[in-house]
Amino acid sequence: MTAFQPTNPSVPASSDSLFVECVEKLIPLAGERMQAIDLNWWDTDRFLGLAFHIFLTEEDLNSRQRVAQLLPKFGAKAVPTLFVIFHHQNSDSTLRHLSSQALAQLDRTILVTGLIDTLKASEDDRFDLQISQMLATVASEAIAALTELIEAQEWRLLALRTLHLMQLPQTRTLLDQFICHPNPDIRMATIDVLSQAKDHQLLCRLENAFRACLTHHPTHAIKQATTSYYSQNLKQYDDQQFNELMKLAAAQTEKQDYLGAIHSYSQAISLNPDEAHAYGNRGLLKLNSGDHQGAIIDFQHAAQLFLSAGKTANFEITLNYLRKLAPSDFANTLPSYQTH
Repeated sequence: MTAFQPTNPSVPASSDSLFVECVEKLIPLAGERMQAIDLNWWDTDRFLGLAFHIFLTEEDLNSRQRVAQLLPKFGAKAVPTLFVIFHHQNSDSTLRHLSSQALAQLDRTILVTGLIDTLKASEDDRFDLQISQMLATVASEAIAALTELIEAQEWRLLALRTLHLMQLPQTRTLLDQFICHPNPDIRMATIDVLSQAKDHQLLCRLENAFRACLTHHPTHAIKQATTSYYSQNLKQYDDQQFNELMKLAAAQTEKQDYLGAIHSYSQAISLNPDEAHAYGNRGLLKLNSGDHQGAIIDFQHAAQLFLSAGKTANFEITLNYLRKLAPSDFANTLPSYQTH
């Protein structure tokens, strides 16, 4: 038997209308791809796999179009594969167009369910942004589904991150509200997700929402817990930014971009005003740039911080610069250093 033929073609294994339609439409398209099989072993999930096999391998455009018209009838189960085909770099223009058409034919709620299932099944975040952008096109249904998903601890971070990636006014407002959620786990998870975004403006928005939360929900428990957690996340973010700025300033110095390095050190100092090395390095750059007075001020700050930290060698090196730059000022300020 060279072509596909069902062993019991007159009696479908299921009375389900989709199953019957698959038998009528997919079996003729399968042709010689398959040998005789018993329909009693088949269900709609197997037919979905067959549909995608034909969709991806068939060269005849008409056959592809017929399968594309059938795929939306499989509902949310068809969404993950359709989405991947639509966004995959190796998909040709015809596949992308037909996949897009199939996705557009789906009911909005079914599309949302399928896209969220795609997120859940993904082993990495490769398609997270594209899925979130597609969810934004069906915002009301997506927000309702994701809000419900937040109640489940297993998917909470996924749902919150997706709401953030949707970048809609209503999702921004919703996330701000979650900062004040009665459930402390949801509050902390929301702050966690927003704090992980490397966007200073985002942190400013988080701070504004946090303050509004305390204004409208000034209970001691929420205030204490949220304040502590927010401060911890903000400090972690500042420390990361500080380290990045210090590395940037060092690289700029190596390239002799002294003004750029001074600016980077100044930003680092604004994040951590107690870091002596930042003052000392900026002082050296100012000295090389001819700003002697600025260098003296920075060296004085650095010397005081090195002394307080017990870093004697760094302290002595900094004093030596001060001794050379301003001998008279150094003589007057030396007693104040020696009192520590």
